[in-house]
Formats: sequence, C-alpha cells, structure tokens
Amino acid sequence: MRFRVIDGARRLALGLALGMLLALSPASPAFAHGGAPVGYGFTSDPSDPDLQLVSTTRGAFVTRDGGLTWASICPSAYGASSTEEPRFVIEAGEIVGAVFDGVTVSPSGCSIVRPEPSHDSVVVIDVTRASDGRLFALQSAAGAPNDLYVREEGRWRSTGGPSEDTLFERVAIAPSDPDVIYLSGIRPRTVDTPREAFIHRSDDGGETWTVLPFDLGEAGRTPFVEAVDPTDPLTVYVRVENLLDVVADTDEPLLRSTDGGESFSEILRVPLLRDVHVTIDAVYAVGEQLVGFEGASARPSGLWRSRDGGDTFTHLAPEASLGCVESLEGVLYLCADEVIDGYALARSTDGGETLEPVFRYRDMAAPVDCAPEDPTPLACVSEDADLDRDLRALDALLNEQDMPDATGGGCAAAPVASAWPLALLLWARRRRG
Repeated sequence: MRFRVIDGARRLALGLALGMLLALSPASPAFAHGGAPVGYGFTSDPSDPDLQLVSTTRGAFVTRDGGLTWASICPSAYGASSTEEPRFVIEAGEIVGAVFDGVTVSPSGCSIVRPEPSHDSVVVIDVTRASDGRLFALQSAAGAPNDLYVREEGRWRSTGGPSEDTLFERVAIAPSDPDVIYLSGIRPRTVDTPREAFIHRSDDGGETWTVLPFDLGEAGRTPFVEAVDPTDPLTVYVRVENLLDVVADTDEPLLRSTDGGESFSEILRVPLLRDVHVTIDAVYAVGEQLVGFEGASARPSGLWRSRDGGDTFTHLAPEASLGCVESLEGVLYLCADEVIDGYALARSTDGGETLEPVFRYRDMAAPVDCAPEDPTPLACVSEDADLDRDLRALDALLNEQDMPDATGGGCAAAPVASAWPLALLLWARRRRG
C-alpha cells in the first residue's frame, strides 16, 4: 500500500501525524509542524541572475549570491497560509507571489506590498513572466468569475479575459510570441453537469480567447499547461494530475499539442509527474518518488529528457525525487527531496546527465535579515522557530548517512532511514475543485 497526500490540509495533517509517530520512536527525531521542506519551484531575477528563489512546502528560500548562501522567508512574510503552495517570479529585485489572498510583492522578503486594491483578498493561483517583460497573474476562485491580469509599466490591469466559472491552474506564455497565452483548468462537477477540463488560448495578449475542451482520460483530474516551445507558439505541453486517490498507482501523462491546443497526443507517463520545462534543444520532465510503508518498492522517478521535442525520452537520475526543473543561463536547476536525495537543490551543466548538489536546507544560514521595524521578524517568529526545529531534526536524521557534498559531487541519492514506518515526506500538489 502506498500513500499520497493530495492537498495542503492533508499534507499538514499527515505531517502532524508523522511528527507524533516519530516522537514515539526513540530512534527517530521528532518534527514540529509539517516536517522538512520539499521544493516545488525555482525562479531567478532576469536582471540579476544571482538572485534566486526556491519555493517549498515550508516557505521560500532565497540566495543573493548565486547560491553561496541561503536564507528563509516564512509564508507569513509573503501573505500565504501553511496550506498553500504559492508561485513566484522575481522582477527587478522584487519577489512577486501568487497567493490565495491576492498578488503580493515583497521587495526584500521583509515586507509585503499589495499592488492594487483589485488584487486584495482575491485568489491568485499563478504568476509568470513573458519574454517581453510583462507579468501575468491568474485569478481563480471557485464559484466566481475569473480573470487574467497583466502588469505593464508598473501597473496591473485586467485583460478582460475568461470570465466564466472555470478553476484555472496555470498560465503559460509563448516565448517566441508573448501575445500567445495558454490557460488550463477545470469546471467542477455539479448536480447537473460532469467535471470538464479546458485549455484556453489567446492570440492577442488576452483580449480574446478560444476555449478548447480537454480530454482528461479515465484517471485524469486537472490539466496543467506547463510549457510552450521556445520557437513555436503552437507547440504546448500539458501534464495531467490523476484523481484524488489517497492510494494511487496510476502514472500521470504528459501531452503535447502542435496545433495550439486543438488536439493532443501522449508522449510520456511518469509516476507523480511534477514539472515540465522546455529549452531550445530539450524537453525535461521530473517526477517525485512515491514511497509508502517500509518494504514497499519505490516507483521510478527522477528526470526524463527528450532531444527530439518529446518523440522519445531518456530516463536520467532514476533514484532522485524531483519537484521542479528550470534553466538559467544554460544551467539546469532541479528541486530535490533532501530526505531521499540528501540535498534540496541540484544543478546540471550537461543536460541532466550528472547532478551537482548546490543547497541543503540544513546548511541554510538564517532567516532573511530584516530591520526590527519590518513586518517579517514579528510575523515569522513561530514559523522560524518551527522550521529551525525541523531542520535540526532533519540533520539528526541524515548526519549519520553517507551524504553527497552539497557544494559538489554526483547525484547519489541517500536512502530513507529503515526505522521509519512511513516515508517522511509524501507531499503532492495543491488541489482545488
């Protein structure tokens, strides 16, 4: 039997249960609230590549020196709750977050600025940057009209985009034509109508939309439009999450469309498919390990790479458990699971053939350095204390194992301690609808 956590509330509940369970075991460290962080996103500042951020289940971790030192930013510092998994971009030194209470901007991680009243107390599910520098924020709330906002010249405005009651999950912009925009989401089942999935495409920057029905297949629950080909605005990649099964053994498909979302073909299936990234010369997909009771076999995870646009894939780093993949100046960055892999962030300069660990949460310096009068120090007191306790517990768990050096080396994955009756981290993604 394998377990899978399927939303933030269940993640928190399982984390608390695991903490109690581990506290009863003299051989295992006790975790506080939620366990060790697990990364699900990586972003950087185009104007300052040394400013990088890893978004995790326990807050954000930021470096301003290209990864030499890291500091934590608790969820309260950017206006999120403990059950959210916000998306981030960094623009001109400002951390822009999409949270369930609106768009937030945190210039240093020490204070929050809400750009406009229209974004206050509005569920914003995604934020992304177009190749021309515009930022797009996707509003998505159950039972309410939704919208796509664009920031131009420092100001946000509605595109007048889709206003139907669709629960959107992702926005993706074509790099070669930033006026081509894709949205993905579902219309929840009602008493009278079945659950339906859609891809929305705009060819004019969000002013008008083509609504395209999307076939979820037998086990699918939600489509996530993850990437658009860098040179072809009509080639788009969508991953599909499975149904809300606590016990799930069904692989999750990656689909490709070459006609702007009119039709799709399956190109890959991955257990717990987590992220997709497309560069000029490769398509990358990453998956988490699915681990359950002691003795249950872990299913294949790691990194998949295609050199032919998705026609064929090579499976790389099969023992790694990866939550995100992104590239920066030709270098691949991947979020990892420190409990399973021994490190939190890795990079690759050879297209994923070898992974070099660059960051471990337990090597983090401290929370972000803020002035006493800034909101973050007071708001984050309890969260920082809990995180510190959990990172100490993580260190106690792993310090007797043969860990890869976090500043270099290969990608050998560390085994999970056999004394654990459950895997420490069985996180999945935020679920709604």
